[in-house]
Amino acid sequence: MIEKYIEIVLSHPVFKSSYSEKNCKLLGVEPVLETTFFKTTSKLCLVTGESATGKSYFIKELTKYLSSENVLVYHSGMVHRTGDPEKGFMEHLGSLILEDMASTGENSTILLLKGIKSNYAKEHVIIFDEPALGLSQGYMFAVSDAIKEYVQKKNNSLLGVVVCEHNEKIISNLLKLNPNHLRFGDEKDLDEVLSNSQNYDVKDLLNLPEKGAKLRRQISEIEQRICEFQCSIKLNEKI
Repeated sequence: MIEKYIEIVLSHPVFKSSYSEKNCKLLGVEPVLETTFFKTTSKLCLVTGESATGKSYFIKELTKYLSSENVLVYHSGMVHRTGDPEKGFMEHLGSLILEDMASTGENSTILLLKGIKSNYAKEHVIIFDEPALGLSQGYMFAVSDAIKEYVQKKNNSLLGVVVCEHNEKIISNLLKLNPNHLRFGDEKDLDEVLSNSQNYDVKDLLNLPEKGAKLRRQISEIEQRICEFQCSIKLNEKI
């Protein structure tokens, strides 16, 4: 089921995929986020890719689309670990501890446990964005085992679990579920992700912020084009 929603989101002209070709031609734009979708029938989808390749934008668009379809979304990510910088946590979660009192890893664990202990009757999707952030390497298999057990548990209202992850231990452990895999930035499958990790130098690191900023500008330009196109349609309908 989750693969159906992913395919719909990938039809957005920002994403370079077979699903967006028609929309890109219609708008006259070139997509900027390279994606490769390895589809299965699993409820689990792994989202991988190097930094500043569009993963966070995809998660945002997926969350927005699911909400528009009246699907409940539980999303744990950086903003949910820290929330309002003046308060240190998201008020609607209420379970996180101020960052000066608890570690990032502890707050990551709270969010993970809150997700896997959920028992929503309504159709829902769980999104874990780097669920082990701040935890030591010894916890990686425990984190992935917890997610694995949750995915395998019989729950008809669970439409899917999306895990956005860089850690190779977590990825390798979740491979056993034959997950969907959405790759950003290149065409590596999960075996290639695990066997061909890339090492960057200091120059690459210094260039990363500008790379991300450039990508955001390009996305903004496409979104502006979409807005203009939609406005022109509405205007024509009135004439």
